[in-house]
Amino acid sequence: MEKRFTIQQQLGMVLAAGFAAGAIFANFPGRPYVEEMGILSSSYQAYILAGFFFFRLLFVRLLASRLAPAALLTALGLGRWRLPALRLFALWASFSLGAFWAACLLQGGLSGIFVFFMALFPHGILLAWGWLQLGKLLLGKSRDPARFLPAFCILALEAVAEAWIHPYLLRFLLQLVSR
Repeated sequence: MEKRFTIQQQLGMVLAAGFAAGAIFANFPGRPYVEEMGILSSSYQAYILAGFFFFRLLFVRLLASRLAPAALLTALGLGRWRLPALRLFALWASFSLGAFWAACLLQGGLSGIFVFFMALFPHGILLAWGWLQLGKLLLGKSRDPARFLPAFCILALEAVAEAWIHPYLLRFLLQLVSR
């Protein structure tokens, strides 16, 4: 008897496998690089604690890094490459999240859990919501390009939150942790 999985179940399995692979990578072959991951690097922490932020440059960089993959995924999703593109993106995103989760735990122990969630607040909520909306649209039947605009707006709003709100929250967090 053959059991067929729905697309949502397949994506869930890909997400779980990617998260586990990222966590394993951070614990074993990637362990030497864990200290230099994003907010965990000492140079980035010094930059944040100094408080000299280049908001416009950061915003433009974040906007490009959020909207370019979304545009590529949308372009691939409108054609016959929809499912492989969604699976590949889900694998990449969950691998990154798993590696960051493990890196936070390796660097900070139990306080690393707090660092993980604060590192993704508030922009991580918008990022997940935007990508979920985009994925839902790509899995749906309608291919009207205007329906994709709200998902792109949410991702742009995420870049605003990460560029103008997150540095201050992260600075506050780093000051708490470094005491």
